[in-house]
Amino acid sequence: MIVIAAVVVAVGIAMLVSSRRRKRAIAVVGLLLILTVVLATIAAFPSRVQAAEPSSKCVGSTNSISVTQTSAIAGMGPGSAAAPVTGFVTNGGATPVALDRICVTISGTSMSRGISEACPAIDFSITGNWMPIKAMLASGESVPFAGAFIRFLDQNNNQDTCKNAALHLGFDLIGD
Repeated sequence: MIVIAAVVVAVGIAMLVSSRRRKRAIAVVGLLLILTVVLATIAAFPSRVQAAEPSSKCVGSTNSISVTQTSAIAGMGPGSAAAPVTGFVTNGGATPVALDRICVTISGTSMSRGISEACPAIDFSITGNWMPIKAMLASGESVPFAGAFIRFLDQNNNQDTCKNAALHLGFDLIGD
């Protein structure tokens, strides 16, 4: 980009020298200088926008990867301490798999006995849901993960439907 900008400036100067009309030459040089500044800025400061993860990096079920949650999420109530999410990822396949990180989400809730309404998943919040793994898992190998926390939010409304409800978590893996 910088080379292109330099060529544009050189052409502009050549046009200025060869031009017979002074006002036209000044306009051309001004336009070329503006174009040069814009191109140089684009080259010097590349976009900070990151593309979404391509689906080809997601580790699919064909790779025989299993996720096991080892932390128990129980006894949560409005305003209680956040519960950690921990576990391990195992490669049950025959070939090595490169893993970068794991993401935990709340996939839903199950009703408790005696409650006819479901506990809404929006009553819970997850922080630190992207947890690094950064490992090449050989066949049969496991690696632990940790770092996410689940909190039961105090929504200032009746949350009795969440008493003894089961919280279901979903795990998404991103490969290298």
